[in-house]
Amino acid sequence: MKNYCIIRTSWLYSEFGNNFAKTILQLGTEKEAVQVIGNQIGSPTYSMDLAETIVFLINSKLNFNGIYHFSNKGAISWYDFTVELFKQKNAQVKIEKILSSQYKTYAKRPNYSVLSLDKIFQDFGIKPNSWKESLNEFSKK
Repeated sequence: MKNYCIIRTSWLYSEFGNNFAKTILQLGTEKEAVQVIGNQIGSPTYSMDLAETIVFLINSKLNFNGIYHFSNKGAISWYDFTVELFKQKNAQVKIEKILSSQYKTYAKRPNYSVLSLDKIFQDFGIKPNSWKESLNEFSKK
């Protein structure tokens, strides 16, 4: 069997495309207040960190087979992520914490979606940055 690797990630954001961080920053320029879910917990993933990990795996020539999880370290709510993002961007926007039941969406989302990073560390020694460090890198751009 040939080597294969499936990487699962969560809460992906970047300077490009459509994603939560870009959307909430845009809303912050358009509105005096934004409502953000405070009872869903997950691990944000900065796309540059994910890309670097994928390149590392491709170039490593290591034998691997399986499914791996990759995200930045730590768990946070969408609300707390927004608070920190606006703080790092010096955005003066009121943030209202709401429950997921107050936000109408077709997609049902779990309240807790933190992925275990144990396997990618054990097999490859990959230690992701904390979500806050990576958000800081994103915020500089």
